[in-house]
Amino acid sequence: MKKTGYRWILLVALLTLASGRGTPIALADDNYTVILGYGQTPYQLGYLASGNNTGWNWWDTDDGGMPQKNLIIVSIMENTSVVSGLSPPAWIQDSSERYTGAYSWRAGSGIHSWHYLDNYSTQGTPSDDIYLSSQKPHGILSKLFNWLRRLFTGRTQASRAANLTFYTKYNISEDHHGYLKVSTDHGAHWETVADYTGDSGGWVKKTVNLTRYSGENLLIAFQFFSPDTLTDGEWWIDEIKVTSDGDQVFSCGAETPPPRLQVKITYPSYTHTNNTFTEQTKTIDLVEDSLHQLYYGVFNYPDDAYTGRYRIVFNATINSTEVSAIASFNTTLWGCQARGCHDAYSPERSPWIRNETTMIHPDSVTAGIKGNCLTMCHSTYASQFLRATPIHLHEIRYGHEGGFIYGESGWIMIFNNTNANVKLYRKTSIERPITQQTPFDNLSHVSETGCTDCHTTFVHTPTGAETYEIAAPQSLKGRDIGRGGVHQNVSCEACHGLYSKATGEGLYYPPFDATTKLNDTIRGYLPEFMSYESMTNTYIIDMNGSGAMNVTVSGDDPRYSFLLSLVGPIDDTTNGLQDLSTTDNWYGTYTVPSLNGTAVFGSGSKIYYPTYSSDKFYSTTFNSPPRSGVWIARVFPLSDGSFNYTIRSSHPIRRKPVIHIPWNCSECHNKDASGAIIGARTLKPVPSWDNRGLSYTHADINNDGRDDITCRLCHNSFHKITIRNCTDCHVKRPPGHTMTDYPDMSYRDCIFCHSDPHFEPERAAGGNCTDCHLEGGLNVTTGLPVINRTGFFGSVHHNITGEFSRANYTRLSRVCWGCHVNYSEQLKNPSHTKHAEELPECEDCHYSTTPLNENYLKKTPLQAVEHQPSGEDVRTDPDLANCTTCHNKSLTITPPTENVRYQRAKNYVSHYAEERSDMWVEKNGETITDCTYCHQNGGNEFNDVFSDPGNANITHGVVCTDCHGSGRIHSENLRSPTMEGESGACLECHDEIPGKIISPGGFRSSAHKNLNCIDCHTPRRVYEGMIAESEAVTYNFTIPANTTALNATLEWSGVGLLELRLRAPDGRHYAGNRINISTPEGGNWTATVSGASLDAQFTLTINASMRHPGSTPKECEVCHTEPGSIQAPLVYAHTPNGSIVPTNTTCVACHVNDAVATGRTPTITAAHYLTDPSLETGYNCVECHTHTGVEDGWGDPPDPRDHTRHEWVKRILVAGEPWKLVDNYTLTLIEATREGAIFDFEENGRLLRHEAGG
Repeated sequence: MKKTGYRWILLVALLTLASGRGTPIALADDNYTVILGYGQTPYQLGYLASGNNTGWNWWDTDDGGMPQKNLIIVSIMENTSVVSGLSPPAWIQDSSERYTGAYSWRAGSGIHSWHYLDNYSTQGTPSDDIYLSSQKPHGILSKLFNWLRRLFTGRTQASRAANLTFYTKYNISEDHHGYLKVSTDHGAHWETVADYTGDSGGWVKKTVNLTRYSGENLLIAFQFFSPDTLTDGEWWIDEIKVTSDGDQVFSCGAETPPPRLQVKITYPSYTHTNNTFTEQTKTIDLVEDSLHQLYYGVFNYPDDAYTGRYRIVFNATINSTEVSAIASFNTTLWGCQARGCHDAYSPERSPWIRNETTMIHPDSVTAGIKGNCLTMCHSTYASQFLRATPIHLHEIRYGHEGGFIYGESGWIMIFNNTNANVKLYRKTSIERPITQQTPFDNLSHVSETGCTDCHTTFVHTPTGAETYEIAAPQSLKGRDIGRGGVHQNVSCEACHGLYSKATGEGLYYPPFDATTKLNDTIRGYLPEFMSYESMTNTYIIDMNGSGAMNVTVSGDDPRYSFLLSLVGPIDDTTNGLQDLSTTDNWYGTYTVPSLNGTAVFGSGSKIYYPTYSSDKFYSTTFNSPPRSGVWIARVFPLSDGSFNYTIRSSHPIRRKPVIHIPWNCSECHNKDASGAIIGARTLKPVPSWDNRGLSYTHADINNDGRDDITCRLCHNSFHKITIRNCTDCHVKRPPGHTMTDYPDMSYRDCIFCHSDPHFEPERAAGGNCTDCHLEGGLNVTTGLPVINRTGFFGSVHHNITGEFSRANYTRLSRVCWGCHVNYSEQLKNPSHTKHAEELPECEDCHYSTTPLNENYLKKTPLQAVEHQPSGEDVRTDPDLANCTTCHNKSLTITPPTENVRYQRAKNYVSHYAEERSDMWVEKNGETITDCTYCHQNGGNEFNDVFSDPGNANITHGVVCTDCHGSGRIHSENLRSPTMEGESGACLECHDEIPGKIISPGGFRSSAHKNLNCIDCHTPRRVYEGMIAESEAVTYNFTIPANTTALNATLEWSGVGLLELRLRAPDGRHYAGNRINISTPEGGNWTATVSGASLDAQFTLTINASMRHPGSTPKECEVCHTEPGSIQAPLVYAHTPNGSIVPTNTTCVACHVNDAVATGRTPTITAAHYLTDPSLETGYNCVECHTHTGVEDGWGDPPDPRDHTRHEWVKRILVAGEPWKLVDNYTLTLIEATREGAIFDFEENGRLLRHEAGG
């Protein structure tokens, strides 16, 4: 999808490669920037071997492996917004195969292996082109229609789906794949929805259901995967359509060519026969990485490329505006043909004779053969040290001769016509020219040469003032460009060694120990541009002459294929390498292919060497007794992906380090960088490279949460790496950058303030905060967040680090560090502030045992323990009273609104909080907060922070501190009143608290006058008892959940020893005569007194400490019916549910009568003002058990006069003899007459009635 509608006036800023810098040609404007970057290491290319083939320009695999390449990257921005859609990933328009129309899309390789579905005629990214709508809601008529259809036909409405349909033709081999992929996050993550392989048999229609992605913007892509990156796939697609909810949302018939950005690279070529330099040009397509909206392409060095200057030209016409840029870089000369090195050849059987030649090999060796060193001769199997890549030159301690040669397919001639002509067929067992391995008595590259002897800095050009000597008397003209850039003082070993060089050895052979088994992984990573370590694992074995040799590799995947090779001894300076089999005529390296994930290379076992077919081997037997010395084993993967395995050896084995090629910037650029590479230190983690060799560590310019500026846009290649100036990209002057020389500022000028640029721009600034953000600062300008100078200087935070200075803004900046950064890290490497949402909370300093930056603060911050939402005792409602809502009422100035990014209370309190000394009072030589400021007079300005408005007008009590403690408002000394001690303190407040008044005089005249409030309002219990010898007495009591402490004390009289044990609800036990428990568990507890050797009297006191208002008051029965409580008389009768004279009348109903005062409720009256003396001695039964007693409020006791019993009794009464009735009543006949009789009715001898009856 192209992006149009802009006035394109572009600044093209160039990043040149390591070895040279060209002259950019560009138009400039403050609105647009094009950044052109080139990124891989500039390689060495060799002087010619023959047929104008360069010496070595491929990496580490033969038969179409990894060519040397260079990465090209382009970023186009409008101010800080990226411009995308100019060159989407696309296959190649092909007219040879098509379903309809004139063209189809054919899968390509490299950047053309992906094809994004994109509407080329509209603006935006490909993800904007395909939106799958959600299911449409059904209206009432639609629902009714569907119901009737189901009722009468049994059919339901077909569900609305989203589908991709296309026509395709493919013939994809087994190890290739055609993937159809979908992404919902612009390509950050892909899901494979189809996988095609095999032969389609012609054009076929495919349908893929996408319904599950309804409601999403989709990026849909076809990807052709081929292990051989140089092979185009046989896969075509045509007539692509996407439908959603019945509507066609995308269609493409391959008739419109995709928009394409390109660069042209002009490179040098050389014909050695006539010493002619020419230039060739190659066009490189660029394609967009839509995730980062970056354009990239790959330049593979052609076979005829040569050392010299490479020019890169970018031309584009965008909205009729032409933009262009030119840059250049150099490639340098391999040192192989330097004089005294590979500048001669030897006759077949006379290796000591040197016939000098200007080429690495004589003419006949490579005449007429096109290719490179690896595919020509230095192959996998012909080399005694798999493989003979440039890498192996760093490994071999001693040189050897004749160990590399095999030819390309077909017969070739070895040596020139003046010597013996020997023919050799590719990968055959035909005897090589030198059949006897030469002794290892000549030190090889690793010991004899320096890094720059091979990796020169010389450029061969048509003219030049400097020379490079090759075979005498020849020399090459050109120039030595030397080392430069920020890496020029970094040693080669720092990047490529990873293991220190031992004297004279280069990469050292580690010392052996007793280890015979190692666990390892091959292909743990597959970098796009890096090589050897991902392809080969190397081991050394200490063959000490004892027994047979055996090496076994077994892995975790039986399907994984690999090769195991063994060669040695590599340190035999007399005999050289050993021929492992004397029954064949092969003198190269033997190998063992894996079978079911296992390979065994051992004495007496089958070993293999190659045939003329690259995938077949001859077998032979390892029949040579292994000689003593160091042997090398190698594991080579043949399958894709990683492989975990164990390698076992019959003799000690060690992993041998090989030359290391950095495959991530993060190897050096991390927070732990030190020593020689301390300059590489960065506080932000640098992510690993992607498969293009790119990592992204700067600026999320498309706001998707990922960095988008790759390292290589700023830093180009390794060996002569430069650092772009920030102003090359940040052309438009940002707010606050008022310096006059801004356009000419170097990156060093920028990092004076901005420090580590790998952080996002808003976090990159550091150092002197106040110059930009404090009123009066040098760079303060509209658009930046600015702190009011007067307000901050008067605030409570103005000098938290003790480095306040009105005039020295640099020093004053360190006060900012106290909150905004990690102070100690800022001292080491300033990395600026955090985002506002990442800044500390008030509690990070004022409610923490380890305040932020505590070692750098002038004094320990005041701890806000109380009067806050998480207060330990005095808590506030977080919605009404938190740090910012209260302190925002106490600012040094009216909060500013201009140049304030975050107009929030937290921001104002942080910078302008005022110290409220007007709320302080002095007491006993201590400065404390005056409680009445907030809790009287309506709370003043804090009147709206109380969940109970009455707390803004508290008038009860005399002195607040007597109950609540004293201190500053957040001091831990402040508390809710504690339920403890005598009742006096309680009565001082409760004689005037509305709704909670208790009359001190009434209480002190009541039956409970000797009790304290805590006896009823806490779980306090006091038991008195006697315990006999060997007896145990148990009491049950309940502890509320909000109890802060439990104290149990056992005291006794007598000579014996008693023991107290408490059992908690969770089953835990506590023992002792004085037991103190903090925050006891709430629930039912038991106390057991035991252990008496003699009878003893004891007193057990249970105290529970609680905050006001304590626990629910005890019921009367708790004290007056349970034995042992020494402070309450026990009641046996006239109690609810009592066994002796039970009653259904409550304690309160009786004891509220004759109270000395009246409380708010009957319960309060009975509890606090009941009469003393009590009913026990002051009343008789008749006063209650009459109708008068009921009327007086004594409940509902039965009146015995209402007791009626009907029973026929026949009895002879004798005058003067009482007849005893029930309930102590008697009936006595006094006298009898003719008319009737006279009776006395008595109760306990008391005359109740004297009546005459007829």
